[in-house]
Amino acid sequence: MAAAGRISTRGHGFASGRRMPMEAGFTLLEMMVVLVLIGILTGFALLSVGPEPAGEQVQSQGERLAALLRFHREAAMLRIENRGLRLNEEGYTLVRWDGKKWIEVSDTSVSAGGRLPEGLRLDLSVDDLPAALKPEDTEDGDSLPQVWLLSSGEMLPFRLTLSDASESHRFRIDGSASGRIDTLFESDG
Repeated sequence: MAAAGRISTRGHGFASGRRMPMEAGFTLLEMMVVLVLIGILTGFALLSVGPEPAGEQVQSQGERLAALLRFHREAAMLRIENRGLRLNEEGYTLVRWDGKKWIEVSDTSVSAGGRLPEGLRLDLSVDDLPAALKPEDTEDGDSLPQVWLLSSGEMLPFRLTLSDASESHRFRIDGSASGRIDTLFESDG
C-alpha cells in the first residue's frame, strides 16, 4: 500500500519501466486514405447525377414562375400599384407602373425576373388570343407588359405555357380576370 500523500505509479507503465500496450485505433495515414476514397466516390456520384430531367425542369421552372406571379399579384394589391410581366424568347421580367412608365421591380428580395434554361420555351395567350413574346412598345419607347397584375387584384385573363423543346412536358399557368392563378403540369411520357 502506498504511503499517505504519495501517488502510486505501480502498474501504469511509465514509472514501472514497462511499455504501454498499443492503443486500438487508426493511424493518421489510414484516416487520410479513407478520406481520399470518400472524396473520389463523392465525385463519381456527383458526375453520375447529371442534369435535371426535362419534365422536372419544366415543372420546377413553372412552379417558380407561378409563385412569382402570385407574390407580385399580392404585392400589387398591398402597395396599391399596378404590376406586370414582360415576356420574351429568353425569359421574363416583372415590372411595376410608377405613374409615368413601366420599370423593373427591384424593391423585393424575391427575384423580379428570370432567364429560362436552354431548351425551354414560353407560349402566351391573353383573352384567349395568341400573344407575341416581344413586348409592345408605346410611343415614348416604353415596353408594355403582356400580363397585367392590377392593384385591385384583377388581371387580364391569360394562359402561359412553359414547355420543353419536344413539348412532351408542359406547365400551364392560367390567370383569371378575378385574380386567381391556377397551374397544371402535363406530361406525355
